[in-house]
Formats: sequence, C-alpha cells, structure tokens
Amino acid sequence: MARGDLAHVPTYHLFDFWTNSMRKIVSLAGVLAASILALIPVMPSAATGEVFDAVRRTAVMSAFEPEWKALQTELRDRRDYVANGVTFATGTIDGRPVVLFLSGISMVNAAMTTQLVLDRFAIDAIVFSGIAGGVNPDLSIGDVVVPDQWSEYLEAVFAREEKDGAYKLPPRFAERQFAKNFGMMFPQPVQIAKGGGDLERRAWFQVDAGLLEVAKATAGAIMLKDCTAESKCLTHKPKVVVGGQGVSGQAFVDNKEFREYVRKAFNADVLDMESAAVAHVAYANKVPFIAFRSLSDLAGGEEHENVIETFRQLASDNSASVVKEFLKAFNANCPFDDTESCVPLSHRTSYLLLEIEENPMPAPASAGATELPIDVVSDVVCPWCFIGKRRLEKAIALKPEISVTVRYRPYFLNPWVPRAGISRTEYLITKFGSVDRYKANAQRIVMAARQDGLVYNLDAIARQPNTLDCHRLIRWSGENGDPARMKQRLMELYFTEGADLSDGEVLVGAARDCGMDADQVRQRLAGKEDIDSVSAEAEQARAAGIDGVPCFILGGIFAMSGAQAPEYLADAMERAVAERAKREAAEMAQA
Repeated sequence: MARGDLAHVPTYHLFDFWTNSMRKIVSLAGVLAASILALIPVMPSAATGEVFDAVRRTAVMSAFEPEWKALQTELRDRRDYVANGVTFATGTIDGRPVVLFLSGISMVNAAMTTQLVLDRFAIDAIVFSGIAGGVNPDLSIGDVVVPDQWSEYLEAVFAREEKDGAYKLPPRFAERQFAKNFGMMFPQPVQIAKGGGDLERRAWFQVDAGLLEVAKATAGAIMLKDCTAESKCLTHKPKVVVGGQGVSGQAFVDNKEFREYVRKAFNADVLDMESAAVAHVAYANKVPFIAFRSLSDLAGGEEHENVIETFRQLASDNSASVVKEFLKAFNANCPFDDTESCVPLSHRTSYLLLEIEENPMPAPASAGATELPIDVVSDVVCPWCFIGKRRLEKAIALKPEISVTVRYRPYFLNPWVPRAGISRTEYLITKFGSVDRYKANAQRIVMAARQDGLVYNLDAIARQPNTLDCHRLIRWSGENGDPARMKQRLMELYFTEGADLSDGEVLVGAARDCGMDADQVRQRLAGKEDIDSVSAEAEQARAAGIDGVPCFILGGIFAMSGAQAPEYLADAMERAVAERAKREAAEMAQA
C-alpha cells in the first residue's frame, strides 16, 4: 500500500504458433530547487489520446511522493508532460529511457494512471516503487520485498448472514477460490474482459519472470538504511527479499486480526493499496510488471501503535535505492542501444501469449514427427540475434536426446534503410542521436558476444545494409545447403569483418563460402526472385507483434524473445517436447 498521506521460468503459457497459420502476439536527493524546476521543459496538457513520444521507455511509478523525489535525483535530460493532471517526467536513468510519475494512492488512481502512461508512451516494462505494510512475521520494518505475484483482497462478496450466524454466498459465487473468509467478506477472483464478450477469472497476477531474475541478481549488493534522519534506528539490518506474495486493496490496514487473516488466506508477505491494480492493468495490456515494496509498518502487527510516521521516509528511501540498482542491472542485461534488437528481458522472459490470426505463413519444409521444430525470427544485423544464435546452438548441445529442426525466419530490424544501404555514421546518428552514445552503450554487447566466443568489431562496420537480399540468400541456402551456416557467415561478415552486406559481390562470396554456386546466386540476386515473399513473411512477423528479436518459437508450443541463456532454452525445449507428447496422447485418446 502507499501508506503515506493518511496523517500493474517463468510461467509457461501454452499455445500454438507457426504450423499453417501466423499467430499473433497479443499485445520496459530531495526536492529540486525552484530555479532548477523552472528550467525543465514542460509540455502543455495533451489532447485526449495524444501519444507524447515514440521512444520506448520503462515506466517507473510511485504512489508516495518521497519515492518519486528520490528517483528524480537519478533522472537525466528531463522533460515533463502533463495529461489529466498527472505529470510524466521523461529522461534517462543510467542511459535507459524512462518515464517517472506518481500513481496516486489507492487502487483506482493506480489503475487509471497506469493505463494513462500506456496510452501516452511506448512502455516496455512497468516498475513500481513504494512502501507497504508487513504481513509475514519473518519480515521487519525497512525490508524491501519483491513479490512474484499479487492478488486483490477486497475483490469480494459481502455475504448474507443467516439466522444461525453462518454466511451464505449467492449460487453464482458458491465456487470459492480462497479457502478462508473474514466474516462476511469472501474474496473472489477478478473478472477480466476478453475478446468476444468472454470474461477471464483470475485470482493472481504474476510478476514478469525475467524482471524477477534481474531483481534477484541485484538483491545481495544493496546496503539499506536502518536509521532515520532523526536518528531513530531499527534493531535489525533491513534486507531485500525476492519472491512471495502480495495483496492490495482500497483500505489502509492497521488491524492485527485482519493482518493475520490475510497471511492465512493469501499466504501474503506484504499488503498495500496499489500494486495489484497496476499488475491487473499490465496483464490486460501484456506489459511486463514488477513491484518493489519496503515495509513502513506492520499493518497492525506492532506492539503498541502504527510506526508509519516514524519510518515511512526510511522505507521510501530503501525502496528507491533497490529500484535504482535494479534499473542499472536491467540496463546492463538489456542496454538501450538498439531497442528493436533487444527486448527488455534478454536473459529470462515469460513466454509470449499468442492467439490465432487468419494470416497464413508460407508453408515451411515440415520437420519429422519426432523432431522438435524451432523457428527463429531474427535479422543478420541484430547483435543480440548474433549472440542468440550461438546460445541456441549451446542449448541444443545440452539436450542431445532431442532431435531438432531449426528454421530461420526473416525480420527487418531497420526496414527504413534503403536497398543500397547507408553509412554507419548516418545510421547511428539517425537512430541513436550520436555515434559516441551508441558505442558507449554497445560495449556491453561487445562483452556479451565475447563471452559466447564471438567478435563484435564496432569500429570495422562502415556501412549499414538493408538485409532483404541477405534473407533471400538464407532462404536459397536451404535448397541444397545449410541455412544456419549461411546465416552465421553473413553475421560474421557484418559484425566481425565489417563487410557491406548491401554489396552483391559480398553476398556472392558468402554463398561461395557456404558451397553454393556463385554464378547462379549472382544471377538470382540480380532478379526479383523471392523479394515479395521474403518481404511479406517479415512483415507478417512484425504485424503479428514481434518487435523484439531474436524470437524463438519451440515446436509451436512456446515462444520467447531475447538472447536467452542456453540453460533456459534447453529447459524450454524439454518442456516443449513434453507438451507435444501430451497433446498427441490427448488427440489419440479422442480418436
């Protein structure tokens, strides 16, 4: 709860992706002086529905003003926008584009402002920083908790009391999701509107698994405050706890009996007034979400009186400190140096939820019945695709018992680049603002490539190519050769040797290196063969919502984006095989 002004693998989603149809992805100290604030650009209130900018940003929100102020000290290149009375402060934190704003206290305010930021900005993830009441007796004031799921405890039926003192639920609510009630209050799942008029009933909203992994990686390296500015000190050293469960509702809870009920009924660790509402909106919009909550009080569990007035600033500072470190680690895992080539969660991403769309794919060569087909949507000039391909190969080596067929699907990372290509300098300035900014951020990718035995030679690249002909060549290499070999050769030419992939003779040389007939390839490249079909296939992927590559689709069962760790991909392969077997058995049983 924002408890201050009272004195939105990993879970596996099962789906079919690519067989005979295209499938659609349903879509991250103190108050500034008045003289400084006066220099911050403030854009006028926007017309209804106006999108403020097209930069992909991580939304960092707080319900309580002290966290908002603490986070603003890290903001660079600030520009403010105002909509519906809400100020959105844009800029960068550690080089990552963000938008900071106050959610307002309580569930409705949090839901409204979350949807507002999603409507006005291109948000890749939502990060919530706030304070809360502790419910788990093993937690203490000042601790920062990062639950892995959230529920809404006041989504409830207030039941009729019978003459014998028992409570009776209306028939439509008789099937209970939660075993315990609090007197007349019987918690219920939230109903979520779906397409076609259907309603989904959901009791818990999961935090994004990839964001949780980043939080876990940073948890042990943060020193939290244990004393207030007034020298009121805790008797323990606060800690960061990643995992567990949180609940939210429209009430400030300072009641021991209700606190104990929430612990028993929900196995909750923390209780607040916003997080589940934000998680709800994030889920409905298919946007990754995570919440950091520091304990300002014990929700009625204190021995004498509620201590929020004493420790809310300390708790706010601790939550903001963890969020700052999280954002640094988040940016290191997925630096904002090429937003289209790196999805927010580059190491561990929840499987993307897909739905069928009437948009047939070109029929691929079918894999054997016992083989696991792996479709890889990627581009040859995408650095994370370069790394992701190597990690997939390592994953396949980890599971020699699983026979796979890898199919490379086209994607245009920069469809605006002309067929003849442009200079690398022009490209970097156009896309990132400056060459130096890109190179500074890209060092992380260089290091990641090196760790996987690859060379990304930043200074060697002089031309930025259009990759249509590269994807045509990869397709043709599948006729009598090895598409994986061709894709690797093209990537090495670009990232390691700095070759111009818009040069037809460079492509002819790559074809020769991979055992293809050079004269025949030269002739085919000069014509229009497969230009339309490759372009259409790439456009189908983008239209389906794939905006982060590489994107891996395993057996038409699981999909994930980003340069996943080999172990994670291997685990997903194993699960995909098991799920295919389960489905086949079910089909046979029905036959």
